[in-house]
Amino acid sequence: MCGNSDYALGMPSGSIRGIITLILIPLLNISAIVLMFFFFFREQYESALGILAGLTGINGSIIGYYFGSKSADKSTKEIVNANEKLNQANRDMIETQKLVHEEQRHTNEVQKNIIVHKDREIEILNKNVLLNNMV
Repeated sequence: MCGNSDYALGMPSGSIRGIITLILIPLLNISAIVLMFFFFFREQYESALGILAGLTGINGSIIGYYFGSKSADKSTKEIVNANEKLNQANRDMIETQKLVHEEQRHTNEVQKNIIVHKDREIEILNKNVLLNNMV
């Protein structure tokens, strides 16, 4: 088999749906046209019109389903893509928050070190003042 094995028969997404549609519509149309001519030549015009109405309805349903499901698939893909972007944005925001927290922790450590050094300087100055006073 060729193609991607994740999809039916290894064909691109939607191919099977398209093939079924391309098989069903001509088969139904040919069958209905044969029946319409059969009833038409037997002068059963109401039956022929009923078949024409049914044929129109069936074709409309098949075509509507085909394009409606393609639209739904497209919408689903858009929702999934939007959700992936949102998840990535959340991951980025969490990473940024971690970086900010780490920076704040680093800033706090620097401030503590500054306070410790200032306390030591004050202590040294106090000792110098005491020594100067003693002399």
